[in-house]
Amino acid sequence: MNEQSSNEFFHGSSFMQGQNAEYLENLRLNFKENQNSVDSAWQAFFQSLESNASEPSESSVKPSWTRQDWPQQPNDELTNALMNEWNTDSEFAIRAGQEINAKANEANITLNNDAVNKFFLSINNLGDFGIIAPISQNEKYNNFNINEDKEIKEVDNVKGFAMFLNMKNLKQINFFDDNFFLYFEEIDLCRRLKKNNSKIFIDPTIKVSLL
Repeated sequence: MNEQSSNEFFHGSSFMQGQNAEYLENLRLNFKENQNSVDSAWQAFFQSLESNASEPSESSVKPSWTRQDWPQQPNDELTNALMNEWNTDSEFAIRAGQEINAKANEANITLNNDAVNKFFLSINNLGDFGIIAPISQNEKYNNFNINEDKEIKEVDNVKGFAMFLNMKNLKQINFFDDNFFLYFEEIDLCRRLKKNNSKIFIDPTIKVSLL
């Protein structure tokens, strides 16, 4: 019985084998232009295709093995920072602030908004930019040892301990290169920004401390 059923199915669909594709397509085009140009059997066949196409089933849109929980969306702090989707929960913000203040107290550092305020002043003076980098109050991390100079300087690259990034220009070069796992990623970023006609600056009036 099963073999007979399979044979009947093959007999009923064998005309759709690849070697008949061009013939079937011509018949279908004739049917679309004039339904009466094909016999009643072909009319019924093409009409059934049209009706099935107008009402696609859910299984024809998605495969049967589709997972409802996929793709999974990461929800870690790093991803949220990159996607600009920080947790706005007040308790989370308070806890983060407390941890930062504790680190600052351990290093005998007073936190303030001077660096951010001076950064916005630099933007007003410079206009367009790729990166504006501060200098560190720790001599180990000084950018080109220009502590004594008060003038903003255009440079080829900066160290990556702290950078103010222009997101518009950063998007144009597709952010950091994933091929750099560790070290020199900021050098490559500066190189590609300059190649894209974005300027790199160091502002010695902006000083930051690494906690």
